[in-house]
Amino acid sequence: HYYYTAGEALPDEVMPKLHDRHLAGKVMENVVNPVGAIGIGAMLLTFVGAGVLKMIGRRNEVSTSENQEDK
Repeated sequence: HYYYTAGEALPDEVMPKLHDRHLAGKVMENVVNPVGAIGIGAMLLTFVGAGVLKMIGRRNEVSTSENQEDK
């Protein structure tokens, strides 16, 4: 493989070597990161859902009070 920079081809020998990750790094990448993303998504969904429910409840409350004032 050759890497190109500024119009010149660089052979693999001059590029940094990639090393295999240790077990802890693999666990972080494959287990912890997806679980964290799911947790953040669940928190976001919870707060958005609570906000929507509160907004619907407030709208019903205002509608009820306006209907009582009209009578």
